[in-house]
Amino acid sequence: MSKIVKHNTFTPIVEPKVYLLRGQAYEQLGQTHQALSDYCHYLLWRPDAAEAPSLLAHMG
Repeated sequence: MSKIVKHNTFTPIVEPKVYLLRGQAYEQLGQTHQALSDYCHYLLWRPDAAEAPSLLAHMG
């Protein structure tokens, strides 16, 4: 029998910091598109983070 698990759809599955760290790793590997995507995800969850201004400048 299957069990249905309900969760808040606005709860991140992973910690938002993971997106920042993975974005930095992608950037070091030269995969800019993936890095920018992860930075965007990070900023969605942490728009007031200390890193936000530098990430926005980097993405702009």
